[in-house]
Amino acid sequence: MRPGLLRRRKRQGGDPEEELRFWVERWEAHIRAGSLFSPHGLELIGEAEVADSYEGRRWQEARAQVRRVLSEAEIDDPDFFKDRVVLEIGPGPVGLPEACGAKLALAVEPLAPRLDAAGLLLRGDAVYLATGAEAIPLLGESVDVVVARNSLDHVADPAAVLAEVVRVLRPGGTLILNVDVDGEPTAAEPHAFSAEDVRALVRPLRVQRERSIPEPHGHMGRQLLIVAVKDRSAGVPSTTLPAWISPS
Repeated sequence: MRPGLLRRRKRQGGDPEEELRFWVERWEAHIRAGSLFSPHGLELIGEAEVADSYEGRRWQEARAQVRRVLSEAEIDDPDFFKDRVVLEIGPGPVGLPEACGAKLALAVEPLAPRLDAAGLLLRGDAVYLATGAEAIPLLGESVDVVVARNSLDHVADPAAVLAEVVRVLRPGGTLILNVDVDGEPTAAEPHAFSAEDVRALVRPLRVQRERSIPEPHGHMGRQLLIVAVKDRSAGVPSTTLPAWISPS
């Protein structure tokens, strides 16, 4: 049974115009002005100074996002993403896919063409899929790690997105989910969840740990962080690359 959302605007994802304005007018403008947008970014990456160039600051932002995701998930291994197939849902232009060190980094980002046209995507090896996460164009059991940080409340159908996450994860694969709970729906974030709503959505996976972070991504509520694993099924092999990629 699909869990009831705490509060929801009409069935649609976040307003793409409002989201694009945020990335262009606030996020990128801040970085172009000579600072990092990421709170505690330098501390996270162990660097003393903000880079002189815009490109340097962009890569600092990307590396800081990798460290932030791992720190929030209480994953101590800095190479956790290495040699794995990693999929991020809704990364925007921040750059975790490019900076995470994955063997193959994928990003589901409906705004990708417009972010690219605005010059906001980093020039790295990540593959951006310009589609919604309700129907991910990947074979089942082809991904080792899914990251969804501050994105589940932006999508059109959260239950469909989590069903897709379960489908594409390999047995033994990991979901790192971070989403606001106990907030209010907005144009950019049309869903407001309770903690139980999120637990119900994740329930097909086995939760390894859950923690609450007091400061929300938005204006109300708190962050809920869940790390969950897809249990292995007998007779299902785990390989390094998705089935649709031929090994070199």
